[in-house]
Amino acid sequence: MNTARLSIVFASLSVLTAAGCGTSQKVDYAQAYQQGRYAEAQQAASQEAERSSGADAEQARLIQGLSAHAAGDRSEALLRLRPLRASADAEISGTAAATVGIIEFERGRYEEAARSLTQAAEKLDGRDATRARAHAALAYERLGRADEAAAQRRMAMTPRRAGSAWDSRVAHRDGTYSIQLGAFSSRARAARLVEQSRTMTAERGLGQPRIVYGRGSAGEPLYLVQVGDFRDKFQAERAQGKLGVTSVIADAPVN
Repeated sequence: MNTARLSIVFASLSVLTAAGCGTSQKVDYAQAYQQGRYAEAQQAASQEAERSSGADAEQARLIQGLSAHAAGDRSEALLRLRPLRASADAEISGTAAATVGIIEFERGRYEEAARSLTQAAEKLDGRDATRARAHAALAYERLGRADEAAAQRRMAMTPRRAGSAWDSRVAHRDGTYSIQLGAFSSRARAARLVEQSRTMTAERGLGQPRIVYGRGSAGEPLYLVQVGDFRDKFQAERAQGKLGVTSVIADAPVN
């Protein structure tokens, strides 16, 4: 299992686009992280965290910690990420907790890993929550606590909250396609991603993102953040490549 890659998997699109909004420095550290330039991302994020406060500082510290982990510096990653588990932002705290849990697992500290990964699963949505539960189960197995491992796996099969683009289902409309940036159980969180991604999508010629109502795999309501309207999947995939961030291709829903 390539645990060094997991911190990148857990980093959500909305956190990274939030880090990329505003000043050119923020764009630099977010893009550097997404492109695998971890030393550069770590340095730029550190500088941004020093001159920022509140949510901006937390986002910078998150990228700083994720970059440190991806570069193999576990101690630095833990130093930056542990405090972020208390963030009021569920995406930041969940991503930080998931990565701390992975690092603790790598270090053989399975009790701490299970605790942090379970915390992450309560904060994250969709597949990120499922991944956190699955790795918490592995930690409990290493501790010889089969019942708790089984409980985590059961919860992984039925996520508590909807919110992942991969869990959503949308209706067909004339065979057209959109790029789906995210899906949330909260309209407020979807609206935040719309605001965060406006500049990015406009600069790439994709137009303005929008919120579309949809339903998850269990029929629960979802607020989908989508951009573009393409005649076929090939066109949508070409446009998706311009974004440089995690997204999926979705059949355009009925409005």
